[in-house]
Amino acid sequence: MILSKGIAEATGSKPNAVKENCKKKCNGDYGDYAELCKKRQKQSFMKPKILTCQNVFRKLKNITEISGNKAQERKAGIIKELLVNCSQENEPRFLVRSLEGKLRIQLQHATLLQALAEASFSHF
Repeated sequence: MILSKGIAEATGSKPNAVKENCKKKCNGDYGDYAELCKKRQKQSFMKPKILTCQNVFRKLKNITEISGNKAQERKAGIIKELLVNCSQENEPRFLVRSLEGKLRIQLQHATLLQALAEASFSHF
């Protein structure tokens, strides 16, 4: 799975270990596991780039457009980049859940899209 590979690369572990630990520690919720790993991770010397709605949307769109030779590796690389740049407590959880398509919030899809549009528009 691309998500487990991206999480593994971002946290310095192996994809199989991510799958096993995710099942054991977070009941299979990759979003919770990504957040847990990020909390345990030591601070890097480089300050992460700020994740903006526009930048995250662009990266997610890039993931959907990737195909061909080594597509999974390139997709996992983008996921890794996004996870490494997560600086807020809940960012890894919601990023991974959005990639999984499991936001688990009680909003209709159209409401969520409208909220994202308003948030990105207010940035300008």
